[in-house]
Amino acid sequence: MMYTVATHLIETLSQQSVSDFLLERRLRPLGMTSTFNRSAEVWASSQGDRFSSPYFFHDGKYHHTCHQDTPGGQGAESIKSSVNDYAKCIRAMMNRIDPITRPIYESVTTPRVSQTSGKTLEDIENDGSPEASYALGWDVKHHRGAKIIAHDGIVAGRGSRMFILPSQNIGAVVLGDSEGTFHLSAITPNSIIDQVMETPLDQCGGFAKSRVKRFEAQEARREKTIKRNLERRAQAKGTLQVDLEAYQGSFWNMGYRTLIVEDMDARADNIIFRGYLVEIIGDESDEEVLPVRFKFDTEGKVIAVALGLEKALDTDHLIWFTREEGWE
Repeated sequence: MMYTVATHLIETLSQQSVSDFLLERRLRPLGMTSTFNRSAEVWASSQGDRFSSPYFFHDGKYHHTCHQDTPGGQGAESIKSSVNDYAKCIRAMMNRIDPITRPIYESVTTPRVSQTSGKTLEDIENDGSPEASYALGWDVKHHRGAKIIAHDGIVAGRGSRMFILPSQNIGAVVLGDSEGTFHLSAITPNSIIDQVMETPLDQCGGFAKSRVKRFEAQEARREKTIKRNLERRAQAKGTLQVDLEAYQGSFWNMGYRTLIVEDMDARADNIIFRGYLVEIIGDESDEEVLPVRFKFDTEGKVIAVALGLEKALDTDHLIWFTREEGWE
């Protein structure tokens, strides 16, 4: 949320969209010509044919899913890029290449908050423990005494991680078109450090094994969630009280921007909330089923729609979007 607020301040003070601001002040000065902030920008460029498709894994195979934009998380996620292009940013971070100056580097990589309950930043720094601390957009931790500065991300059908090993002046970018990339890339930094530091082979691999076990446990929970969600969807079918047309349209929220509600094939269980990939249907991805509420006027037309987009808040706390008039 704090990064979304930061982008609001940027847009207010610069009188530019945050996308234009980043392109002009950061991305293009670094020569990052294959990096964009939104899917539409990729398709509008001459590089749309390079835009890889995202996938999710279910029932032993991969399934194609949609490109996801998350305007509600603006400033915190979903940059569209390539490994070669984003490596330019990592190289600039490592070597403090303009516009990333030394004060900027030190500011965003200085630990601010401990991520381990019961341990302060001082505890983590003094005992060299592997627990991570949080800087500004970067995690800072240690592996066999070597500092790792890293950032990772995961959305539907995408996984990524980039990291820097300051002591070795090494950096890397890992991007993939499935969420499994996120878990695989967590192992990569430690493996590289072990190779650089010539760690004996019999001392390697412990982290990888623990990560695999963690991933398997997450997959088991995900499968359970999918089964539960499909059962709930089946129970909810046919409960709409008015024609589907009344639910469709463009809705607006100041923070989360535009939400478009439309149906896929005139079925009550196939309403799509475009922009958030909230799908009330037999889609078997690992998207969560979110609470949805509609507000009607006296004529039976939907004038507002609410989604439970923030899991950290109470389940009754929904984000409301009001209908934009004139939408056809």
